[in-house]
Amino acid sequence: MNRRIQLWIYDYANRYAIHGKPASSALKKALIKLIIIFISIGVILFFSVLGILALEKSTSWGLFINYLKDGGKSGVANYIIYRNLGLMIAGFIGIYLAWSRSNSLKKQATTAEQGHFSERFLRATEQLNSEKLFVRIGGIHTLWLVAKETSSQGDKKMIVDMLCAFIRESKPEVSSEYDTSHKYKHIQKDVQLALNLITKNLGEIDLLLDYQVDLSNSFLQGANISNANLYWANLQNSNLEDANLSSARMQKAILKEANLKSTIFYNAELQYANFEKANLIDTNLIRTDLWGAKFKNVTFSDTTFHKVWLTQRLCKDLNIIDHQMIKKGTDEPIY
Repeated sequence: MNRRIQLWIYDYANRYAIHGKPASSALKKALIKLIIIFISIGVILFFSVLGILALEKSTSWGLFINYLKDGGKSGVANYIIYRNLGLMIAGFIGIYLAWSRSNSLKKQATTAEQGHFSERFLRATEQLNSEKLFVRIGGIHTLWLVAKETSSQGDKKMIVDMLCAFIRESKPEVSSEYDTSHKYKHIQKDVQLALNLITKNLGEIDLLLDYQVDLSNSFLQGANISNANLYWANLQNSNLEDANLSSARMQKAILKEANLKSTIFYNAELQYANFEKANLIDTNLIRTDLWGAKFKNVTFSDTTFHKVWLTQRLCKDLNIIDHQMIKKGTDEPIY
């Protein structure tokens, strides 16, 4: 079977585990739209059936015209018939005008909302450039609040793109114990906050499931992003030394040329992840799922794959002989 078809089947079978359950608000909106469509169809069918039955009872349109002229056998006065027809026509005109006004008000509200969004977005992005930590944290919270309030998927994506760029451009904080080995560098609190929102709270803003988080070339040394959702995330050439990624969902993640020295991946989902040319010295991969992962030209220590389930292919790629924990089956990397 084609490898990409196999991956598609895997994504579909594990879609809730990877992306989480769909947001309730989006589900409610879809149900409301479906109900409105069914009601509209029912009304149209109802009046169509009434019209057909009325035509069947009258022998011709001529009888119908005579009925309007003479009042018919029932003795209903002509002016009553004309009045009812006029009221019916006026009703249709009124419905059309109401719909037009509602549509116009909706457009005005959307324009006002967009203007309000732009104002808050620009103010929050200016706060991200502040030298003061508390101002930057306030800007991050403001951006996330705007993302939760806006209904535009494009605006939500733009805000997350902004936060990803903020993380990529952020410089590490150096403690007083800093030395030439850079051992004591770590990320700042505002970067940790942005990481938590992007990797754990995307469901709050109903972002599209196919959004790819781009944290390539980022300094994330010592970051705590356990239980994160980094499916298909781009972490190429990032520094994740001493970071905690335990129980993270990282299927198809791109970790090429990343510094993963002493990184904790305990119990992480790493199916089809790409570790090409990564630094895996002293990396904790215990209880991880590495099915379909790619480890071409990686650097690792004797303890990296200790007590880690590997397939025959992985053992061959890593040149590991007599590994004790072999997982049955044939897996192949996608990339």
